[in-house]
Amino acid sequence: MTEAQAEWIAHALDDALHIPGSRIRLGLDPLIGIVPVVGDVIVTACGAPILFIARRLRVPLPALLTMALRLLTNGLIGSIPVFGDAFSFLYKCHAKNVATLLRSVKQGADGSCALVPEPVGYREVAVMVLLIGPIVALVGFASLWFWQHDISYVSLLFPPPYQSRAD
Repeated sequence: MTEAQAEWIAHALDDALHIPGSRIRLGLDPLIGIVPVVGDVIVTACGAPILFIARRLRVPLPALLTMALRLLTNGLIGSIPVFGDAFSFLYKCHAKNVATLLRSVKQGADGSCALVPEPVGYREVAVMVLLIGPIVALVGFASLWFWQHDISYVSLLFPPPYQSRAD
């Protein structure tokens, strides 16, 4: 996986679709995020390979942690119905993460982008699971909490019928 693949992922999630007659672009992130409970979990998992690519390209730990925090923020706030999808549309977390990745790679030893990805080993996989696993789990728990408390597009579009207290 290379920087080009990270850019492709970010493009698909943040600005792949163009609204005709406007300068507005949106990606799959806010669209998939509409799906109750699993939508934001899927989007967070789809953004995780950008962190994996950054790790393989030896992006410094502070930059990697910043990228992980953006992914967590996007997932947690994105799990809030309506508001979260608007946030995901405006925040464009994945594009910001790729920009951080590219800046870090460019600031290599001689200012060039000639870094070669490290081979994937058990250690790399374990580090990424330990970094990304809790993020995806937290987003899943937040989404499930909203669903269990009847806070979803389904409950907003189809509210339960009114019941009087006398019944």
